[in-house]
Amino acid sequence: MLPTEEEEDLKRALESGMGHANFLDMFGGINVTKAQARELADRDAILALMRGKETEVNNVTMLGIKEWLVKTAGGLGFDEGSKEGAYAVGSIGNMLNAMGSLDEALLYCEKAVKLHSPTGFWRRKFGSRNVSQQRS
Repeated sequence: MLPTEEEEDLKRALESGMGHANFLDMFGGINVTKAQARELADRDAILALMRGKETEVNNVTMLGIKEWLVKTAGGLGFDEGSKEGAYAVGSIGNMLNAMGSLDEALLYCEKAVKLHSPTGFWRRKFGSRNVSQQRS
């Protein structure tokens, strides 16, 4: 569970339309060998236990982080009738894609396309006028 302020920061970031590259950068920056401990001896002991298994430990750690992030993002309560909500749905699709969950990512990306389509957000906002002219 995130503190309310951090939850709002995550919601705003997703609503801004985070792309696939944003998530690749985020996930690529996580490395268990860079973890810190209060006591240097504890850190050294942990790293010694992981020696030769760093990739496995990193993958297991990332899996937990990714599952938590998807669950947290899904529970933020986006207004899918708004442009920001549509961007958030697309952002979650991009996040799932970066995580390798392609089938689930496709569902979110298709939903985002529908929300941005002439029958989705843009039609609700601008009515039946030529929607493609309103997007610019």
